[in-house]
Order: sequence, then C-alpha cells, then structure tokens
Amino acid sequence: MKDWDYARLTHDAAQAGGVEEYIATIRQAGFSDGKSSMYPWIPVAVGAGCLLKVAFDKAIDSYRGWKEKKARLKNEEKIAKSQLIDMCTSHPSCEGAETVHD
Repeated sequence: MKDWDYARLTHDAAQAGGVEEYIATIRQAGFSDGKSSMYPWIPVAVGAGCLLKVAFDKAIDSYRGWKEKKARLKNEEKIAKSQLIDMCTSHPSCEGAETVHD
C-alpha cells in the first residue's frame, strides 16, 4: 500500500466494508467522543443555569419592591401634604395656608 492520504483512506474504507460504512463509523466515533467530552460540563451548565435563574428572580423581586416602595412613598407624601394643608386651614394661627396648595 502506498503512503498517500487517498490510498490510506481507500484502504480503510475497503476494510470497513465500503465508503458509506466507513463514513458511518467515523461519524459514530465523533458522536461518542463528543458525548464523553461533554459529560463533565453537564453539571456545570445546570449549576450555571440555576444560579442565573436565582439571580434573575432576585433582580425582578428587587425591582418590584423598589417600584412598590416608590408608589407607597408617593402616596404617603400626598396623604401627608393633604393632612398638613387640612391642619393649617383649620388652625387659626396659619394664615395664608391657602397659597400652599399645589
């Protein structure tokens, strides 16, 4: 047998039972190698996915809490303003309280 790439491939294909069989063998070996080299990374990918999910959920909860707190503070500010205006208008010592209205 000659030491050419084509001669080697032809010889290997003939030993495997034909070109289609040789390609199927090479393909199956590639899949097996890919699976075995991928197994150690599966727990890493699962762990990273879980950590990202937890971080994303925490960020969403934090944003919702901030938004609710902002709305609550705005509401409390309106209530406090109206109470202050009511107190000033009902108390005789607060003159000019009518101009405080926003």
